[in-house]
Amino acid sequence: MNNLLNTKFMKNYFFTITISAMMALSVGLSAQPAGTLDPTFANSGINILDIGFVDLFTDVEIQNDQKIVAVGITYNQSFVASAQAYRFLPDGSPDLSFGNGGSFTYSLNFEANVYGCAIRENGKIVMTGSTTDYNDYRILLIQLNENGTLDASFGVNGVVVQKIGPDMNNFEDFSYALTLQDDGMILVAGSSRNIDLQYVPVVVRFTENGVLDTTFGTEGVASIPVIEVENDFDCLVVQDDGKIVASGHYANELLSFALLVVRFLPDGTLDDTFGDNGIINYPYQADAEGFGITLTTDEKILITGFTASASYNYSMMLIKFDQQGNPDPGFGDGGLVIADYGQYDIGYGIYVQGDEKIIVAGTTGELVPGNCDMAIWRYNPDGTLDNTFGLDGMSIIQISEGPDEGLAMAHQNDGKVVIAGKSYNNIYDYAIVRILNDFSTGIPQNETTTFSIAPNPVAQNSNLQVSYELSAPDNIQIEIINALGATTSVIELGYQNAGSQTSNFTIPSAMGQGVYYIRVRGNGYEGTASKLIVTK
Repeated sequence: MNNLLNTKFMKNYFFTITISAMMALSVGLSAQPAGTLDPTFANSGINILDIGFVDLFTDVEIQNDQKIVAVGITYNQSFVASAQAYRFLPDGSPDLSFGNGGSFTYSLNFEANVYGCAIRENGKIVMTGSTTDYNDYRILLIQLNENGTLDASFGVNGVVVQKIGPDMNNFEDFSYALTLQDDGMILVAGSSRNIDLQYVPVVVRFTENGVLDTTFGTEGVASIPVIEVENDFDCLVVQDDGKIVASGHYANELLSFALLVVRFLPDGTLDDTFGDNGIINYPYQADAEGFGITLTTDEKILITGFTASASYNYSMMLIKFDQQGNPDPGFGDGGLVIADYGQYDIGYGIYVQGDEKIIVAGTTGELVPGNCDMAIWRYNPDGTLDNTFGLDGMSIIQISEGPDEGLAMAHQNDGKVVIAGKSYNNIYDYAIVRILNDFSTGIPQNETTTFSIAPNPVAQNSNLQVSYELSAPDNIQIEIINALGATTSVIELGYQNAGSQTSNFTIPSAMGQGVYYIRVRGNGYEGTASKLIVTK
């Protein structure tokens, strides 16, 4: 099964060149069901970046223009950690207009870790994690402008370092996840050590400018009582009514964790209409933890993570709760789905498609440091595996012979699934892959009523003019496709107003003589293609 996705690929759209070419492309297209790697992305669907001694992506998001933002951590050989953000064009190539040649790096103290990110409507990027000088740990927030530079209007020159724990030496505050409220407020989830040296699950709220919101919870912090040392929140989501649901793990005993789900009212107090006074303490086997959370269209709560036996066999866990905090009896087995394919099955990311099917991304295989691979599952709304996806509802992406882990997931408007994490090749490298899907999550917002190119034919390395008309403003790209249907270049034209537009650009030097196709691409749609002949 590990080689399931290492098959021949072809692009999922094609152009008629000759009847025989069209038939060949049609055969290739039919061999690409949902759940296979997207050959139009990076290197046959996979992008590996070796930056430092150890690199791992921890979160990934999609911009409105379908560019991909991935954040993570890079360690040098002394294991000093720096926070990084990368932006990729829709074809997986680096966006050189972002940061310093496609990336942003921030270092502070011995560690600057980032675990979660979100993109604002204005394109600014917010990241969260922690930083330490090895005397204490503090919550770290970073906000970037759309071009990948620090936003001076946020915190102190774009950075917030926040202590939330009690006034004591060696305090420890951590943030593992982030989401934005509709009013722009920032919510982060993590843990904070109390005066009894116990880690308490916390949700912390900041204003849009990065100031701790002391009107939320207790001085900006919402928390729950604990009885043992090790507890935390790993993920959170905001309901339409403003209530906040967070999940992670809770220690009922010193060495045994239960799945923890907590709902807070919008002001940061516990919601006593949910679970047991706002708290679900759900023990299952020896350990259980929630890493990913989302809502269904009817506001039911879906959580993925893992459950582990006493012998350290990890199974992917998917569980559904209603608005009162009860497991949904119409889902899986009494609300619970367990996937056990090997020693190490974990769900990290979760998403509900418009057709109510559920996608979970994570890892499957041998226990780390053994050979595990990225994994993606698709479930029907009732919790049964969707056998139209991958192989009987599951796809495995093997990148190396060592551990390959998918730690975060995002969806593009055309339904394609982006998974970010790490891949082991003597050391861990950044890894990001894209999977084909058969459900489009985007609604076309625009359409081109006219499209022309001149001159045609055009000489290599010379200028080309494209003219088109937009029914609404949009971020526009020009996509160049070769005769085999593969994208060879994507040219960014930026934000364009509605109406007739004319843009000029130089034919990329990598384009040799031959027949190509040019089309306009916007936010969630692809326009009509026109044939272009390139000569000497």
